[in-house]
Amino acid sequence: MNRRLSDAELCAKVSMPDSIRGYFNYLYTEFDREMLSNTDEKGFLTGEYRQSWLEHLYRRGVFAIEPQEEGGRRYKAASVDARLESFIVLEKAYWLSLTGDVRRAINDLYIMNPDIWIPRYIEGGCAEIILPLEDCLRLLEETEGRHYDLAQCNCNNYIMGCAADKNNVCLSFEPHPPLLNTSAHRGLTQAVTKEEAVSALRNADRQGLVHTYNAEHHHICNCCPCCCIHHHKTEKYRDMIREGYLRTPYVITARVEFCRRCGQCVKRCPFGALSLGKDSVVTAPARCWGCGICRQVCPAGVLQIAKREGGCNRKENKF
Repeated sequence: MNRRLSDAELCAKVSMPDSIRGYFNYLYTEFDREMLSNTDEKGFLTGEYRQSWLEHLYRRGVFAIEPQEEGGRRYKAASVDARLESFIVLEKAYWLSLTGDVRRAINDLYIMNPDIWIPRYIEGGCAEIILPLEDCLRLLEETEGRHYDLAQCNCNNYIMGCAADKNNVCLSFEPHPPLLNTSAHRGLTQAVTKEEAVSALRNADRQGLVHTYNAEHHHICNCCPCCCIHHHKTEKYRDMIREGYLRTPYVITARVEFCRRCGQCVKRCPFGALSLGKDSVVTAPARCWGCGICRQVCPAGVLQIAKREGGCNRKENKF
């Protein structure tokens, strides 16, 4: 048995940022602390333990699995991000039992803090793309032999920011079987058929959720500004997001001669790209993210999606 590590040492083991180090004990149990203390300088668990313990700690995001060259596996302290991902799915009742001040602090200081996440996405070379429904459906139709799974929207679970049904809106189509250390491999998601994945995607579109595709992870995130780090409290980062990693290859257009001025599309657009003029809807291409969700509520079929002039040249899209 190794010596019991201090809070500072434990936080370093799981790469917990300074902003929330004071909340370590809210996210990790005494058993977690004990097991994390039994790791070497590289974070690998030392000693022999019951397999059921290891599987429990892995599923909860306390440890990750690292394959070895000889074909074996070793358990290693996982980052706090893995813990947070598992925590809100498996221990949501406990999260809700915490005081509002604690929950707000963890949210504001880390989970929904754009000052942490936006620069990290950009510096890490993260490349995502907002796509309309038809492009997302095409991506699904082109996949075969994948593991399709649906997950809860963790951001919404943490901040409970809107009334949309975010229970099964995050869609992944990973290679089969699921890769190590993914939500699917940890057992945090619901395995579905391709047909069920398509149905979930259509349902998200009907709710007015924006589809963001990550090609590296084969993931379609269906979000809204209520609880998405890309859109939530990110006014000062909008240009950086658009010019750095979140591509928007489409723009909305309107056949204004058919507009009934019902205003439904204006209410649906989360980016302020639509407004009502004297005679019809008015589009603002520079504000449009090309998600196409406004089309769903237009009773006259006025709105259409079109390729943005110049492709994904985001420097032309100013807010």
